[in-house]
Amino acid sequence: MAILELPNQRFVLEGQHVAHVVTIGQHGKVLHTYFGARLPYPSDYEALPNPVLAHSSFESPDGVAVYDFIPFGEMVYTEPTLKSEREDGQRISQFVFERAEQSDNGLILWLFDSLQELRVGIKYDLYETYDMIGRSLVIENTGTQSVRLTTAQSFAMGILQRPDLNLHHFAGTWTGEFQKQVTPLTPGRKTIDSRRGVTSHQANPWFALEHGATESAGEVIYGHFAYSGNWSMHFEQDAFGFVQLSGGMNEFDFSWRLEAGQHLTTPEFYIGYAADGFAGMSARAHDFQRDVIMPESDRNKVRPVLYNSWEATYFDVTEHGQRTLVNQAAAIGCELFVVDDGWFGERNSDQAGLGDWVVNPEKFPNGLTPLIDYVKQQNMSFGLWVEPEMVNPDSNLYRTHPDWIYHSPGARRTTSRNQFVLNLGLPEVEQFVFRMMDELLATHAIDYIKWDMNRAFSEPALPGATPAEQQELWKRHVDALYRIFDGLRVRHPEVDFEACAGGGGRIDLGILKRTEQVWTSDNTDPLDRLTIQHDF
Repeated sequence: MAILELPNQRFVLEGQHVAHVVTIGQHGKVLHTYFGARLPYPSDYEALPNPVLAHSSFESPDGVAVYDFIPFGEMVYTEPTLKSEREDGQRISQFVFERAEQSDNGLILWLFDSLQELRVGIKYDLYETYDMIGRSLVIENTGTQSVRLTTAQSFAMGILQRPDLNLHHFAGTWTGEFQKQVTPLTPGRKTIDSRRGVTSHQANPWFALEHGATESAGEVIYGHFAYSGNWSMHFEQDAFGFVQLSGGMNEFDFSWRLEAGQHLTTPEFYIGYAADGFAGMSARAHDFQRDVIMPESDRNKVRPVLYNSWEATYFDVTEHGQRTLVNQAAAIGCELFVVDDGWFGERNSDQAGLGDWVVNPEKFPNGLTPLIDYVKQQNMSFGLWVEPEMVNPDSNLYRTHPDWIYHSPGARRTTSRNQFVLNLGLPEVEQFVFRMMDELLATHAIDYIKWDMNRAFSEPALPGATPAEQQELWKRHVDALYRIFDGLRVRHPEVDFEACAGGGGRIDLGILKRTEQVWTSDNTDPLDRLTIQHDF
């Protein structure tokens, strides 16, 4: 298991069973050379042929190939890994290889583009125990002018000499998440994505590719994107049988400005390999998620048996009623009692109160503390539901700050579930949410937070901003969300978090880095849930 630099600018990353090989080709192109079973000797990697096919003058003079990095503007027509434009209008890139930077568990291939004065590091993080490779880009503006990124994918990779591949991915809807789809990969381009501002119920940033694999045998190549906002994955097969993969933050309506001296690191995309079928894939992926992705403090803990009050009471939440449920939950052996929606503000239905995170004095005349104490007297931990990214029009928060939601002057403000999405990209909104949560946790003995997010974005606009600046809102929302979670975990390390988005609408390796638990689906029908849970 090693990271090797071989003659002729060829680089090898070896896991326990997998090897990933790239070669620097003509004009500094980063050619994908091999991904598959680990080979016995370094000389085997040296002997691998360059997978470049000279075809005709109608293709690139460098030949037809697949790549680990695809700039925009050359005679390569698969999805670009990076697309950008400089302040003076330069929108073509011509990257050349500069150097390799190697560590015990990683490799960065540095490229430089003299046209836009961008330096890019193609980052490979090797998790050899799990046969997993993390992929991301480090993009630096080394010039004096600003550069606007319009595509910044975290990975690109080719697949060679594997005909008749099947693509596995997920489709679904609310209460019907994680419905596995299996389709033959045919010539053309297939894109799976979310443009909803959140991971989504409709798709999930995971894929697998195989030919004839079973539960216990056969090669499986698979990937997870660690990001909780808009994402996309592209699968492109050409007429020569080459397959080009790429994925990362969705390039749709995306923009990110780098001023002189600034840099951006894209979220990580994890690519895995199993030679022992889907069971081997699942075992490695689950071990990787438990050992590497999940919050370190809780990786080895058994999750508590949880009772949630929602379907027993809906919004009819009172201290007396919750005490009755506490008794019933304790009697059947529950270890964690969670009070769901309805404990705050004027929250008697889903039409009002969201955003007013103060304890309802009629429902809890003495605050939450007496109920929390009672729960703990029954030898259970106490949890609470929140939905901090949302606001009802009928709330004090919205009446005070109607400009805190995503909206555009003159456009209808669309409600879904009678609520708007708060613009976390505004510093004042991020600060409000963090301070509210910090105070809630500091003043109550809360052990567990169920963080919900019950609607997708609409009217994605920032009044007064340029069109390019408005296209940054998708990423800024996720960045702020992650900062809030990371800050709360530092200040309240004893609190566990559950990610929920109307069930399985925000489940990905980005949110799993910050939460101990996820809610797979709002569908609790036993038969339906068997299928959902199995594929999940």
